[in-house]
Amino acid sequence: MQSHTTTRPAVTPDPGDTRPRVGPDGRRLVLVVVGLALLPLVVSAIAIVVRGGALHPWGDQALLELDVRDVTRHFVLTGAYSRFGWRHPGPLELYLVALPYRLVAEHSVGIYLGALLLNGVAIAGIAHLARRRAGTPLLVWSMFVTLLLVRTFGPNAVRNPWTPYVTVIPCLLMILLGWSLVEGDTWALPFAVATGSFLVQAHVEYTALVVVLVGGGLVVLAVRALAEPGRPHIARLARITAISAVVGVLLWIPPVVQQLTHHPGNLGLLVRFFRAGHPGHGLSTALHVVAGEWSWRPNWLVHWGSVRAASGELNTSSSPVPVLLVPYVAALALSWRRAPSARNLLLVVAASWAVAIVSVTHIVGGLYPYLLRWLDALGAATLLAIGFALWTRLADARRGARLAVSAATAVTAVAVAGLVATSVVACVASGRARIPYAAESQMLARLEKPVLTAARDAHGLVVLRRDDTGYAAATLAGIALELERHHVPVRVDARKDPALGALFTTSRLFHTSMANATAVWLTVTAGGRVPPDAGNQIASAGPVRVLQLRFQGR
Repeated sequence: MQSHTTTRPAVTPDPGDTRPRVGPDGRRLVLVVVGLALLPLVVSAIAIVVRGGALHPWGDQALLELDVRDVTRHFVLTGAYSRFGWRHPGPLELYLVALPYRLVAEHSVGIYLGALLLNGVAIAGIAHLARRRAGTPLLVWSMFVTLLLVRTFGPNAVRNPWTPYVTVIPCLLMILLGWSLVEGDTWALPFAVATGSFLVQAHVEYTALVVVLVGGGLVVLAVRALAEPGRPHIARLARITAISAVVGVLLWIPPVVQQLTHHPGNLGLLVRFFRAGHPGHGLSTALHVVAGEWSWRPNWLVHWGSVRAASGELNTSSSPVPVLLVPYVAALALSWRRAPSARNLLLVVAASWAVAIVSVTHIVGGLYPYLLRWLDALGAATLLAIGFALWTRLADARRGARLAVSAATAVTAVAVAGLVATSVVACVASGRARIPYAAESQMLARLEKPVLTAARDAHGLVVLRRDDTGYAAATLAGIALELERHHVPVRVDARKDPALGALFTTSRLFHTSMANATAVWLTVTAGGRVPPDAGNQIASAGPVRVLQLRFQGR
């Protein structure tokens, strides 16, 4: 009987290529590994649905849900608000979160399910790229590292739709896409453009990183295609580049439309802000922040460093020792000639850290930990790259040493065991997690009934204003969301409060033309100064009081 074999297209042998041929058993292992990585997110989704009845979003989550509610009601053109008066470049995250939000009938759990869905897609993308580049061993290792990031991040962070958090795992995906481009994978380009667009639109601080990874990867692709004899792949690269350009153009239509149809345009505000030369931070401070991700207790793996109690900023008085530079340099040296794929990943990670150092020096204002959480993705990418390089050298078949092969097998087994253990720990934490901002949710629940009673008695518009505290602004956002959910028309009076006005879209701001409308004015105070005509108290909970002004009629 003639045997039948399945062959793959011939490729040039790569000393660093350790990809195994995956059979049915390997495919089952792939499904198990990816399932273990996604399981904590599934548990988190179930937990938030079960406990969602007590959920009343507050602060940034309430503001984001208000923006998501606008999708399909208005043509949403910009991203989330910024404390500097402009909004982040684009609404792509809002569009993506809007789908699960609509599927659960606009219940607040929808925005958290949306964040979990985005992170789940990012994890699946990381798994696909890892297996595509180096087979099942790198898949196992990448899922283990990603789960370590999820565990440290915490159950409420991984389901938090706020832009500094929902972008962290996609940032790790972006780094692997940049590596794939350097490796010559042209079909990674449109996905890199899409992922990069999501990151930049959600949070402008990713701009430099995305430009370096996508732009640098495209340059490498072009140089490779031009250097080939006869240039057989140049037409294919041109075609995929055109597809990627179309993807980019489509995703950036809303921000460009906003810039062309509004004055001032949001993109113009962003450009003027960053060209204004605002004071940032010194190189030594940036190196200190980065060293925290390279220490023996890296921030992304253990917890973020201490913060100053008075300001909430990162405490940079101590100097972490970047001990992980030693294994990084060793891995780079070991892989430089014999494992070019691992070497390229290490170099992409190094380029990402160079961008991070420059980006930290340009942060305006305090170094709050939430502004630096994206560095966790770079820390995870560093461990992933070091582990991949060391495993590649152990599994180098040309050495022919049984000990090396056995060591590579043992490392893979340890990674699988670690993956299982980390998945269990993360699942337990996700199942036990309370709802986000539980104390503030309880406070809003106590305020809801009297505020709704006052609003319904008005038979008209409800105008909200606040005292001069940030806590009152965050509570006001939660009250505005509760009123809108109950179909009460709401406007926010920010005529003398531009900081409050920057939090809301123009469709929710009170204008002078509404002054004669039938309305009830509610002032939210958390112990700060209130207008002299604030009226009488109608509700209180914790540090917050709600004051009602007289009705105003036509």
